Amino acid sequence: MRVELHRHLEGSVRYSTYSAIAREAGIAPVPRRALTVVPGEPRTLPRFLSKFAPLRGLYPSRAAIERVAREAVEDAARDGVTYLELRFSPVHFARRMSFDPVDVAGWIIRSARRAAGAMTVNFLVTLGRDFDARTNAPSLDAAIAHRPAVVGLDVAGDERASMRHLEPLLRRGRRAGLRLTVHAGEAGPTVREAVERYGAERIGHGVRQPIPGVAYEICLTSNRHTGAWRDLRTHPLRRLFDGGCAVSINTDDPAISGIDLRHEYRIARRELGFTRAELEELNRRALRSAFR
Repeated sequence: MRVELHRHLEGSVRYSTYSAIAREAGIAPVPRRALTVVPGEPRTLPRFLSKFAPLRGLYPSRAAIERVAREAVEDAARDGVTYLELRFSPVHFARRMSFDPVDVAGWIIRSARRAAGAMTVNFLVTLGRDFDARTNAPSLDAAIAHRPAVVGLDVAGDERASMRHLEPLLRRGRRAGLRLTVHAGEAGPTVREAVERYGAERIGHGVRQPIPGVAYEICLTSNRHTGAWRDLRTHPLRRLFDGGCAVSINTDDPAISGIDLRHEYRIARRELGFTRAELEELNRRALRSAFR
């Protein structure tokens, strides 16, 4: 059993697929290094987030969007994932053609689930810290329209930006039965605010401010690539696990980081000394904190 709670659809696009979609859109594809973390470049969150720039405003057709969703789930299945929560921004995929984000969310959900086979796939809709409430509102509409396939909301983006402008949207989402996870504690000590002010039930990353009793979606390679944690041998994953916290190991953006979930498990064993039995227990805890 492998449970993955933190995988972004936007960061799961195969380079060959990106190139084909860019050509369909009449855009010259950027080189692979513009979309992936490469040796020698700065390990900062802004640099990591810059890898998504060529993907913004990319998608020229429903078929292109469905292809990305299908392939992301196919890749997760090959990775041995049995339960997946796949997160995405409907507004991101709708932008180029001004599609209705509610329609876009439906295309993604149906395409992903057709490809899932025996895997269970649920969905989180992402709201961006970097965009105002008006821009994010159609994504919330899409999340509510596609309950119960959409089980929760995710707040992502540059953590240095406030998310107070999203508070009314989050309240509306909670009233509709949507759960909440927040990217926090990656660039600064923002975990307590996410939990106490906004009601986050899980935290994406959280390594700069681990708090006992909170469920953490840990992304080891991503933490190194963003500069959140440079020496994985001292990563708080081990301490959180030993303290009984509900932690999970995740890829975050497998195409951007050039990794898969098996790679992350190997790191956990090699750098942090996790045994096979401990990884199985980690997955049981992750499943208990899933938004099912």
